[in-house]
Amino acid sequence: MPYIILLAIVIFLVIYLKMEVSKNYTKMKVWISRYRKQVIAALGVIGLICFTKFTIILIVVCVITYFYRKLMREKRVEEWEKRNVDPVEYRVLDKNIEKIAELIGVNDKNKSDYKFYASNMPYGRANAFLNYFQRDLMNEEIYYFSAIPSENENEVREYGLAITGSGIFIASQANSTKGKTKQLLFSGFNSAEYDSNTDSLLVENIVRCGSGIEKTKVKGNELTVPLTYVVKAMSMLEQNDIPCALFTNNVIYSDVQKNINEAENHLKQELNMEHMKQNMGNVGTIAGASERQKIYSEMGNDMNMRQGHGYGAEYGNKTVDRILGKKVEGVQEKENGHHKLNGADKIVNGQKVQTKYCKSAADTYRVGFKDSSHDYFGQLREVPRDQYDEIRRMLQKDIDDGKMNGIKPGTPAENFLKKGYFSYL
Repeated sequence: MPYIILLAIVIFLVIYLKMEVSKNYTKMKVWISRYRKQVIAALGVIGLICFTKFTIILIVVCVITYFYRKLMREKRVEEWEKRNVDPVEYRVLDKNIEKIAELIGVNDKNKSDYKFYASNMPYGRANAFLNYFQRDLMNEEIYYFSAIPSENENEVREYGLAITGSGIFIASQANSTKGKTKQLLFSGFNSAEYDSNTDSLLVENIVRCGSGIEKTKVKGNELTVPLTYVVKAMSMLEQNDIPCALFTNNVIYSDVQKNINEAENHLKQELNMEHMKQNMGNVGTIAGASERQKIYSEMGNDMNMRQGHGYGAEYGNKTVDRILGKKVEGVQEKENGHHKLNGADKIVNGQKVQTKYCKSAADTYRVGFKDSSHDYFGQLREVPRDQYDEIRRMLQKDIDDGKMNGIKPGTPAENFLKKGYFSYL
């Protein structure tokens, strides 16, 4: 009888998780990753009390499976990291993704009025689409967007396909009443096999979690582009070693730094107090009078109290977060009326953020993660936009090497970083 009860509970949990995962795959993965130890421990205790023999066998099987998956992951990741791949310049990456967007766009059977390239991109709609993948246009460069209105008249969202610098993102209502999202990432792309009999595509990626490999299956009726062109598009990147370069963070961005610096120098010249007051006074959708006064006050404090570099970017990051509609508490975190020791610089949508802007990526990384005199536990480190990739690479290495206390090796470094909207000023 106890085994029947246990089996019923397992079946219920499987069905429930399947429903929840289909709704929001990314959030569920994060939740499972965050609380898996507690769940496993609780089930283990219950099992040892009620089903001792069965639980012992299950624990042995799980331990063997865990170490086997870990071994396979390390082997696959090591093989990719040892590949003799030359660094890829950003302009080469950009050019290749543009070719992919053109190939997909030309062969997309969607209505022309719903197909968008960079020249006519509806950024608001595209950003809303990417939000379903826990992504946004502040951190993604979009090349192509093919929108499909929802079949449900009461649902205010669009499905379809988007191509960004990270991959191909697909949202479809086919084969699902609630819609499904799938992503074909460029980083770690290993293979793509098309089955003409079932009109389906199986894409395989090398990843730094699980067994080191992730498979994504896409059916032909889930998008308006023939799958054969998707295979061709992914293969175009593989020919230039781009998947491996992205996987190992071996992309060079120095060829675009000059343009970035020129744009930001221009921004610095324009961003003075009176100019900002005038602009914000004319844009009523940003905030009401009291909110604008609060922003002016915070900017004045930043300008008067801070020494050296970085204050402009810190203020700018707060302002852009507000313009994007995020709830921002921009005053330094306080405790009993005083500045809290190691307190967050701001709180964005409930997430504490510590802003760190230094001259070099190494210095920013040191003060944000290696300075033992400060404890920023539970806070995202917001870093200069141009230093983000290098800092992420350094943090990922330390995490994988077990040098970050309380962080499990293999945990994505992105979980602890926030890319600033500006580079070092």
